[in-house]
Amino acid sequence: MGEVYLHVSAPMYQTHGDPGSIRKLTDRRVRTLFTVVAGITSLSAVLRLLHLGSKSLWVDECASVIFAQQPWPSFWKTMWHGEANMLSYYLLLRGWVHLGNTEFIVRSLSVIPAVGTVFVVYILGKRLFSAQVGLVSALLLAVNACHVAYSQEARGYALLLLLSSLSILTFVTAIERATTRSWLLYALVTVAAVYTHFFAGFLIVAQWVSLAFLPRRAIDLRKFYCSASLITICIFPALWFVLRKDVGQIDFIPNPGILELYRLILFLTSYGGKVFGILLAIIYLACLGVSLRIFLTNWRHSRQSIESWRLALLLSCVFLPVLLDISISHLGKQIFYYRYLLICLPALVVLAARGFCCLRSRRVVVTALVAVSALSMATVWRYYAKPKEDWREATHYLLSNSRPDDTVVSYPWYAQEPLKYYEEQLRPSANMLRLVPAQMYSVNAPQLNRFEVVWLLSCREDAYLRLFRKGLSRAYPYHHEWRYDGAITVEQYSNQELTAHNDQDINSVARAVSPGPLR
Repeated sequence: MGEVYLHVSAPMYQTHGDPGSIRKLTDRRVRTLFTVVAGITSLSAVLRLLHLGSKSLWVDECASVIFAQQPWPSFWKTMWHGEANMLSYYLLLRGWVHLGNTEFIVRSLSVIPAVGTVFVVYILGKRLFSAQVGLVSALLLAVNACHVAYSQEARGYALLLLLSSLSILTFVTAIERATTRSWLLYALVTVAAVYTHFFAGFLIVAQWVSLAFLPRRAIDLRKFYCSASLITICIFPALWFVLRKDVGQIDFIPNPGILELYRLILFLTSYGGKVFGILLAIIYLACLGVSLRIFLTNWRHSRQSIESWRLALLLSCVFLPVLLDISISHLGKQIFYYRYLLICLPALVVLAARGFCCLRSRRVVVTALVAVSALSMATVWRYYAKPKEDWREATHYLLSNSRPDDTVVSYPWYAQEPLKYYEEQLRPSANMLRLVPAQMYSVNAPQLNRFEVVWLLSCREDAYLRLFRKGLSRAYPYHHEWRYDGAITVEQYSNQELTAHNDQDINSVARAVSPGPLR
């Protein structure tokens, strides 16, 4: 099919049957391959450790830390009442936080599986196609901004990608070797992926659908059915949880439109980059088109075959989860959300690498890879500069400017979680803030001749918050407001004009607005 492999000088191949020369050639190629793989893996580790603790944790990351530090009875109660997604990750994090709970330490747990995923993707590309495809796959994933971003979050997505990649790899191994051990390993890895994120179930469907492109004689159906039955039994509690424990965890997701597909490919290839992201998306789509053309050619010539199935498996793992998400969303339950479709990323980079390796000129291959790597690195640097929810600075300002008898009202309720985390990090031995959720706070008229202050910490604008503000402004007419990255707002309501104590200069991140009383 015009595939190009990594070339070495001609004398290296012209061994004239000398066993010593063949052995030297093999040893040299193995050392070279090992060096390249080690270099790509090291690059991935550096990119994922760089600036790891510089940004503030965002709400979901703080929730992960809080879950991991709960006593066991409270932890299982929390899981049972709606947070069982990412259970595998939370269990690992419970042990990891004994090393510390700073941003760097809790996020470093995600770096380990992320770097491992780069190596697994190399093995997957090599096993399905060639060592060259494996190397290109690993390089594309190592410099992928989306993968770097989720490798630096205290969430289960990096672990999900590792287990998803291993699920595809063990599925291929089970098909080719057909041993009981390989099918059992596939089942265990796949179940672990589902309990890391329930959307991994779509990947199971994609893998099993791909078997339609495989000759029947190429699969041991009895062992496959046993493995599939074991997986189904083990993930049944997860299925029950999804159907019976829906308490609005993902009700924020809107109904997907046609533009969501465009945004999804930008997200997967560049973490939503604009100019560089569009260029990367075009290159990925072109390589994806080449792989699709190869599949169609193989299908026309040989129909059901191992070669057709290998490409069909990856194509199914890229497109079927997206189609299922869109279909379910349009049937009434909105579940189409970019980060939930990270399960498509390993198959996407291997397919893109397969397309790259079909270029006829070695020089063109190298030039294209350098260009894609440079574009990807630019999007990685853009991610480093992109701010997250700055709960660290918002909490610091509250701790520095609030008085012991001030009340801090949070909205929505989950705004308490990052506040509590950073309160412990920034002032662990001092008196705690008087924190009350907005839904539980009753606005009362302040006492005469007494200076009273109510702080409002919010991270979501809606009708309830606007109504709540109106009630506060009637009782406490003097208002100051500070905004932070990530739509975080700190507001100060008081019944008298601010004193010098409460009118301190804000830090460089925040900016003051509305300096007078509300009317």
